[in-house]
Amino acid sequence: MTERESNNTYEQNFERLQSLVSRLEGEELGLQESLELFESGMELANLLDRQLAAVEDRVKVLVRGSESLETRGELPLEQIPVEKESEMSHD
Repeated sequence: MTERESNNTYEQNFERLQSLVSRLEGEELGLQESLELFESGMELANLLDRQLAAVEDRVKVLVRGSESLETRGELPLEQIPVEKESEMSHD
């Protein structure tokens, strides 16, 4: 794995992994090249797993911070008074 890959977004790394898998599945590769691509793919998969875990941790922190909030479905609906056009002041 290169330093560039570790600085890439999740989506960029996932796209790179898909490309490696396509090469492994579709091309006639030698044993050494296949092994190198497989190793690169495994490193990317591990990086993707770490990136996803970091996002999940952030989401958990955000959800914990909002546990005291009610969801929209639980909030009572209040009728908002609407002024009639004739009651609105015209300047």
